[in-house]
Amino acid sequence: MNIISKENLFIGLVNTEMNKTILEKIMYTYHFKDMSAFIYERGTDTINVIKERDTALWKMAYKNILKAPWSIDTMATFFLKKFGVSIFKNEDMPLYVFWSNILFAPIKFFIDVNVQADIYAMIGEYFAIPSSIHEVLIVPKKDFSEVSIENIKDKMSEVNEMVSMNFFNNFNEMLSNYAFEYTKKYGLKG
Repeated sequence: MNIISKENLFIGLVNTEMNKTILEKIMYTYHFKDMSAFIYERGTDTINVIKERDTALWKMAYKNILKAPWSIDTMATFFLKKFGVSIFKNEDMPLYVFWSNILFAPIKFFIDVNVQADIYAMIGEYFAIPSSIHEVLIVPKKDFSEVSIENIKDKMSEVNEMVSMNFFNNFNEMLSNYAFEYTKKYGLKG
């Protein structure tokens, strides 16, 4: 076994069905809806998927995820920061993007209830759409009051079927066909 750098351990989150071949080679994963979590060691240019069942490594990866910085930006600001382009004419578009400098950023959103609550404090009740392994789309409910969680799930499934997905380190980038809803009363559900 290689020496593992514990400060570089993180949890990855991918779509189970789209990554079935890779996930079959990993001995231990957790499953959540249509997604699977695994641990990996982040290198300079690569990732090393950890194939062992070691509770201590999972705990360290979990702690590292909780420490990771995160951001939520408008869609326009996100594209400007990440890609250096402004593709939206309307800067007031009420869509947000949750992202982090860690790979497989949506895991941070799902396991850190403080992140979920902080987003609620910023924009109120919202829908969360884990569209890719890189980010989560955040839709304020107040700006889309006529939209239901079922509408979003249906639209996500349609889009995910039509789009030819890219691959990142051999993982399919599509994350989920599920949408989640954050309310003051119940927190995140989906």
